[in-house]
Amino acid sequence: METDTLNPSKVYTVTYRLKFYSEWHCGSGLGAGADVDALVVKDKNKLPYVPGKTIKGLIREAVENILRFEGWTKRKKQDFIIVFGNSADRDWNILTGPDSKGINPQIKSLSFFTNVELEDSLKELILSDINNVEEAERYWHFLYNSVASISINEQGVAEKQHLRKLETVVPCELVGQILNVPGSFVPVLQKGMQFVKRLGQNRNRGLGRCDIIFESSEEPVLALQEGGVV
Repeated sequence: METDTLNPSKVYTVTYRLKFYSEWHCGSGLGAGADVDALVVKDKNKLPYVPGKTIKGLIREAVENILRFEGWTKRKKQDFIIVFGNSADRDWNILTGPDSKGINPQIKSLSFFTNVELEDSLKELILSDINNVEEAERYWHFLYNSVASISINEQGVAEKQHLRKLETVVPCELVGQILNVPGSFVPVLQKGMQFVKRLGQNRNRGLGRCDIIFESSEEPVLALQEGGVV
């Protein structure tokens, strides 16, 4: 659905694509012994995904910067809190100014950012081709690589015992959704997505080049409110 036809008073489910142009790494906090120091986060089928909270943080930062330049209105402040929640940052001044009267600063985020995963059809295709553990181990080599790096001291000499290997995912395309987005805020989210160009670890070294591509916004079958589903 086009964003200019949305009803501002209704909520929508926003679907988007995350398209990577380089290898990327979203860390799981785990390693693989002597082989790899840092593994990427994977689902129960060992397929890669990007956690919803990672996308939420990146889009939140982009949207906040955009609205600092465009100007905060009462509606945008309220929608921002509905989508992203309030902030613990003491310097965050979204709730200051005469247009902030009546906004509840304690409201929790009512929107939900799903994990960003491979399309279901692709996941089914991959898993249907894997019949045993041995075959699976060979298949993962087409999805994952490892990147080695080493620390260099001030004299330009490699430090001893500082070799580090990072698991990466090959460039691919994933799909995610943002649930329960106010119609009046969908265009703002769409604009924020356009400002996210890198994601994950080692972004300053060429990893994680990407685009977040807005796909659609549809009215959900069920909408969320604080305290449950309505």
